[in-house]
Amino acid sequence: MDYRRKASLADVVGLRPVPVLHARCTVGEAARQIYMSGCDALIVADEEDDTILGVITSRDVVAVIAQSLDPEEVTLAQRLHPPAYRGGYQPLSEVWFG
Repeated sequence: MDYRRKASLADVVGLRPVPVLHARCTVGEAARQIYMSGCDALIVADEEDDTILGVITSRDVVAVIAQSLDPEEVTLAQRLHPPAYRGGYQPLSEVWFG
């Protein structure tokens, strides 16, 4: 009997979970999450129902610093990129990340 496991796409390309933060969190918090996770972006979700509101990228973090703004004062809601998805917002529990 062959017990070798087939490699999944995640195994091959090294996919990992994308961090999720709430819109009230600061850009400083996002910067720490981006750094710790090794991702270049994170998902921003509504605090009440986990609806995806958009994404924040490492470039957004750099833009806050380049504009001499305080990353600990600027919230993610102020720097958010809305999703390009045209079918309406989806709760995070209904989104498939695999």
